[in-house]
Amino acid sequence: VARQYDIQSSGYGTVVFDYEGRIERVVSTDEQELTNALIKAVEGNEQTVYFVQGHGERSPENTEQDGYSTLTEGLRRDNLKVESVVLAQTGAVPADAAVLVIAGPDIDFLPAEVELLRGYLEGGGKALFLLDPPETTEALDVPNLIELIAEDMNDLLAKLDGRLVEKNESQIEIASLDAPLIEVEMTAFQSLRSILVNPNVAMALGSIGATAIMIELYSPGAILPGVVGAICLILAGYSMSVLPVSGTGIALIVLAALLFGLEIKVQSFGVLTAGGIVCLVLGSLFLFRTPDPAIRVSLQMIVAIAVVCAGMAVLMMLTVFKVHKTQVSTGREGLVHERGIAHSALDPRGKVLVHGEIWDAVAKTNVVEGQEIEVESVEGLTLTIKPVQS
Repeated sequence: VARQYDIQSSGYGTVVFDYEGRIERVVSTDEQELTNALIKAVEGNEQTVYFVQGHGERSPENTEQDGYSTLTEGLRRDNLKVESVVLAQTGAVPADAAVLVIAGPDIDFLPAEVELLRGYLEGGGKALFLLDPPETTEALDVPNLIELIAEDMNDLLAKLDGRLVEKNESQIEIASLDAPLIEVEMTAFQSLRSILVNPNVAMALGSIGATAIMIELYSPGAILPGVVGAICLILAGYSMSVLPVSGTGIALIVLAALLFGLEIKVQSFGVLTAGGIVCLVLGSLFLFRTPDPAIRVSLQMIVAIAVVCAGMAVLMMLTVFKVHKTQVSTGREGLVHERGIAHSALDPRGKVLVHGEIWDAVAKTNVVEGQEIEVESVEGLTLTIKPVQS
């Protein structure tokens, strides 16, 4: 039987449900898992819940506070399959969709997507819309959405005072007018998190981290830039794991870093630097997938980072050009134009003392012992010299 159902020795404890050719395997004794497998084998079809994506909706796999990972786990425990779908890419609602979930979109659907949803619903399809309430007084006109809007805490307590609420099949009157206010301050860790989830802070940390790592790579052994860069990149990664980050924005910023790095190695006369600045600005603009300006990198921050990166790239280029033009001071090339002393008379051959070393030398004119000389060229282990005119 084990061979028939391809159960290996590592699959000890596997339970197999075989019903009319439909096979389900479970490596668990959990009652819920066994029940789900039995239902799949008997019913033969697995219903799928699709989460619509592409408009800033929350991901069904997001484990953050505003994510739906807990809902996803519950659906799967109830023998439902959970998938994501981008209607603009598929061009149709999946045929096996038991229900569509549209969870808090940030931007409007395309007209073609609206028509797809309309046709799906008119054809008997099911959909669950999870929408954030509007933040204006227009929400008061929407039934069962918002009961009141308060300007501050005192206004809220005054408007709640005297209201009746039901609890345990009885009504309780709220007496909030003279209620004491107890403020609970954020902990140090909560304060740090609130700072890190600021898009401007995330962008700044990423830029500082990338710059520090680049300095470490071009100056091995400095240690401090590498440590600072690693810490900044880790914090930036945490910030971007919470914020709605766009893959396009990340790709453009990475491309900008590569172009800045290549400018140091390749003489492009500033073309790579200009391309890097353009990619950096575009990447910063597209970094976060939301129309809310509060969850975007400010224009001032983008300009500041672009100017700093451009300045550093230009400074590095000037440094490299300066190094390339510097006289070589080591090896054979480093001996050219160096001065020394004739260790013996040269007529035309003899010995000279250069850099504390005695070399064979040949002179175009006679040189007396002790006379100052200058190296014109190096051929093998022989120097061509000329006397220095006093």
